[in-house]
Amino acid sequence: MEYTPRRHAAAVPWPPTGLRLEIDFTAPPSASVAVANVTVTVVYELLQGAPVFSKFIVVSASAGSPGAGVLVGAVTVETLRVNDDFAGHSYPIAMGWVLGGDSGPSQPPLLLASTDTVHGTGCSWGTRPESTYASNRYVSCSYTGSTVGSTSVCHPDAHPPEVCPGSGIQCPACGKTVCPCPDVTVPAGANVNLTAASRSFFNRTAPGDPPAGVVSFESFRVRLLLLDSTEQERRGLALRRVALLTMPWISENPLFFHLTDTSAAGLRLATDDAIGVGIEMLVQSFGTSFKMEDSSPAYLAELTAAVAYANKRGIEVGGYDLIDLDRGGLGPAWDAIAVGGAVTGSACFASSWVDHLFPLVDQKLSAANLTMVETDGPYGGQLCAATDHAHHDGLTDSVYWQMRLQGDFFRAMRERGVFVNAPDVYFAQGANKMMFYGDPTNYGEPRQKDLLLSRQMLFDGTFEWLPTQGWSFLPLENYAGGVGPGSQFAPLEANVADYDLAWAMYMGYGVAGVCWRGARVFDGPASKAVVSRWIGWYNLYRSTLTSGSLIHVRRPDGQGIDAVLHAHVDRPDGVAGILFVFNPTNTPLSVTLNVPVYYTGLNETATMQRGDEGGAPAVLPVRRDYSVVLPNMSIAARGYAYWTVV
Repeated sequence: MEYTPRRHAAAVPWPPTGLRLEIDFTAPPSASVAVANVTVTVVYELLQGAPVFSKFIVVSASAGSPGAGVLVGAVTVETLRVNDDFAGHSYPIAMGWVLGGDSGPSQPPLLLASTDTVHGTGCSWGTRPESTYASNRYVSCSYTGSTVGSTSVCHPDAHPPEVCPGSGIQCPACGKTVCPCPDVTVPAGANVNLTAASRSFFNRTAPGDPPAGVVSFESFRVRLLLLDSTEQERRGLALRRVALLTMPWISENPLFFHLTDTSAAGLRLATDDAIGVGIEMLVQSFGTSFKMEDSSPAYLAELTAAVAYANKRGIEVGGYDLIDLDRGGLGPAWDAIAVGGAVTGSACFASSWVDHLFPLVDQKLSAANLTMVETDGPYGGQLCAATDHAHHDGLTDSVYWQMRLQGDFFRAMRERGVFVNAPDVYFAQGANKMMFYGDPTNYGEPRQKDLLLSRQMLFDGTFEWLPTQGWSFLPLENYAGGVGPGSQFAPLEANVADYDLAWAMYMGYGVAGVCWRGARVFDGPASKAVVSRWIGWYNLYRSTLTSGSLIHVRRPDGQGIDAVLHAHVDRPDGVAGILFVFNPTNTPLSVTLNVPVYYTGLNETATMQRGDEGGAPAVLPVRRDYSVVLPNMSIAARGYAYWTVV
């Protein structure tokens, strides 16, 4: 897809550089007329700068030819047998001696296989059936099938009661005792013909689109990453690097605010507040007066004027919409339909619902100049058994088409430069951020508990994600399901110490994507000073904090200090690292900490300067394990401290 870096994105080449190999397989002379002009192309791409290659398959034919009607069913893009170290499986050996296997520890694989399509595809490890031991492992990546049950019942003329004696249930429609409908097996595969697969949606084209007169099907992509270690941090650094090179939009990191007063006056006030402290984007939140799907001229005029006021002052504006998952009640023409005919609680993203939705989103982007969308509830993998929907034929192709249209929707946003929050793994399709994995009920806990749980989430999530890849949430106002005033941070002036800790935590982790949700980002001089200070600090070290080289020093447990180190060997901000330490306890602590500095590039000495209290810098020798010992750190109760490293 087309992509232009925006919003402080990392400086990496797009498209990614590397080598590409295409191998065409054409039908032999003896092939039937139906497939005589069908070509299967296997494409390999080797990435420059990381030990990873991708693979996908294209099936093509001349438009209007018999081959154009070829149905692509089950597709396995990759099957690869590997040595056991790469499969990550410890296996039994001769005479009963065991290394791992079912009764011992195993190691993670040195080959990581994944797909770029979150729903309807997958990679799994298997063992050669004829093998005596659990060795000779292979990985297979293909479209997946499923087995689903019915939401209604079948009548006796189709499934006589004697087939399942004693298990009959009463039909709510006719009152008869009938057998339940049997489960339905959905075969693995895309189950789409070449002509249909060539359709274009949302007015987007891409360099890889087939030439005129050719119809084609393009599979999902398999990515194979070779690793040199089983150590968690090193593996995570490799994953983050590959993600950055192949999906650079995940490094965009605008500082945004989740606005709850979305009236014209509220948006203007939030704009003025944003200018005063350095907020860069306003997101009109859920449960507010903002309506992505309101096309009335009066509403559009009001929204356009408010957005123009913000844009003129350098502030981007976006908004929330629930687009598919849990968006039920739309009616059978738009709802996902279960086996048996019942409507589900979600929309079908391969129905004419998307034809209704996209023009409404496009209107807000084009006319009102919104440059951000938060698409809550994107397609979540549900099947649809409808046979009269606009963009799929039935159950067997419903996953392919819903995933395809959702992906094309996000690609269209990416090509227009629109920033996208999407709570599902749609990074490869163009989404910028997904919520860091965690329990949303955390945000209804008392403030200090919320921050500790959220910091655990950040610590764990950034092993495999860049800090810019996820978003989090902070309830300035009471969050649904909360425990009362103790969970919200407002009034901010009264709770300024907790508010300061929250900003220190998120900026210290390099996470700009925080949904600070409320009517105002500050409500007095002290809270304004907190926001201004931490945004200024973040901007000072922005390249280092967002580079993805986050080193996990000690996990938060609430019993003692926890710490992370941002490393950047190129020193774009004049430092090789930034160490951030938190003390969640109610007692001041003085501790000695071993700090791993290998990824800073320092190998003789490290000069560490405390930033929150000042004082003389400490020049510390780098030990043979590439760590330094930072002695007698004093951290206030429920406090924090940070050091620059050079």
